[in-house]
Amino acid sequence: MYDFLETAVSAADEANADAEEAKVPVSYRVYGMRALEETELWDWGVRRNGFPVMAYVHERAARNCVGSGVLVRRRKGSDLWEAAS
Repeated sequence: MYDFLETAVSAADEANADAEEAKVPVSYRVYGMRALEETELWDWGVRRNGFPVMAYVHERAARNCVGSGVLVRRRKGSDLWEAAS
């Protein structure tokens, strides 16, 4: 068990170094886990009149590009975009 996410990720990266090249089965690899923040549970985008929603990699990128559009979000795996505040 690790106290910090960075330590866990670093340890996992070290343990998995060259694992793909060595064809180590995925079930034998090491992963660091963490709780997701609320904003990470959503896909983020911007809706402009007459255009499909433009999706962004995360909330901050979408907020930076809103301009005259509307900030929208959808639950991961959903097709329904809703306005976000």
